Amino acid sequence: MRALVALAALMAASVAIPARASAAAGATCRDVHIPVSFTPGGAKNQRIYGELCTPAGSRPRVIQVLVHGTTYDHNYWDLPGFGGRYSYVKHTVARGYAALAIDRIGVGRSSHPLSALTTVDTDADTLHQVVQAVRSSAFPGGAYPHVVLVGHSFGTLLSELELSEHHDADGIIATGWLAGLTKPVPTAGLVARSYSALLDPAFAGRRFDPGYLTTRPGTRAFFYQAGTYDPAVLAEDERLKQTYTAGELATFVRPLVLDRPIERITGPVLLVLGEHDVFFCGLTGVDCSTSERVMRSQAPHWKVASSLQVYVQKGAGHDIGLSYNNTAGFAAEDTWLTAEFPLG
Repeated sequence: MRALVALAALMAASVAIPARASAAAGATCRDVHIPVSFTPGGAKNQRIYGELCTPAGSRPRVIQVLVHGTTYDHNYWDLPGFGGRYSYVKHTVARGYAALAIDRIGVGRSSHPLSALTTVDTDADTLHQVVQAVRSSAFPGGAYPHVVLVGHSFGTLLSELELSEHHDADGIIATGWLAGLTKPVPTAGLVARSYSALLDPAFAGRRFDPGYLTTRPGTRAFFYQAGTYDPAVLAEDERLKQTYTAGELATFVRPLVLDRPIERITGPVLLVLGEHDVFFCGLTGVDCSTSERVMRSQAPHWKVASSLQVYVQKGAGHDIGLSYNNTAGFAAEDTWLTAEFPLG
């Protein structure tokens, strides 16, 4: 254990902290760049970018590490503009919690290794190194005693993999993801809406290989439920869209079938998803009409979790944080955090 702490401290000691203006009102925010190794035991020559926000004038003991889904980056948790209405960061920091919204490896302002080598395993391992960093005394402001992973969609799968393997976070909020395989038709639909990011004008001049993929222009309404989102949000979503890799696409099913990570997670768990999540709910999927019905379908999978709660965000599609009624999901997360990780 002492060796692990020392390693984490050494890794976090080189975190760069450029000053910048706060993105979330009432918060102190800064950019952090966390050195990580792309291979176990290898040189820490890659970087994970994060937006670290804390309540102005205070230093909480609990930090949430926010892990976005496919074709998103940290902006999913802190969408610019709209008076902060679509910022989970602003919401949770106002309630006294710290938040670190990262760009996963291969995304946004983080390093972009070869796409074929950027898989669920490298994603989960670099996320583990981020958790080590925030637990280190060398992290900006010092170590955080309590770490909660908050994932969305593919980011939830990666958070589950990290937590099941290392048990170094204290709990998880799992949004936009349920146990078992995703519905095959919508998953194939996402792939059909994708192409090499090098063909997309949004990524002109970017230096990564053709195995970095993104959604084709005009297709991102796929992540939403009709009538439950602001068209201006969809336009901003299109402007900010990001990449995923052929390596991730080729490997994401394996942990679901072989590893079954959630069966090894021991801490408290909150599941949050939209009633009309295209990947999991409805025909050929789970009945998501009520939280109780989702609980019945999911409880058998969480074999050793200390507690399991479910919240269904009524009417919403996959992108619950960007829907009109996102504050309903935020409130459910508030209630769970207050009960499981009180700030006092």
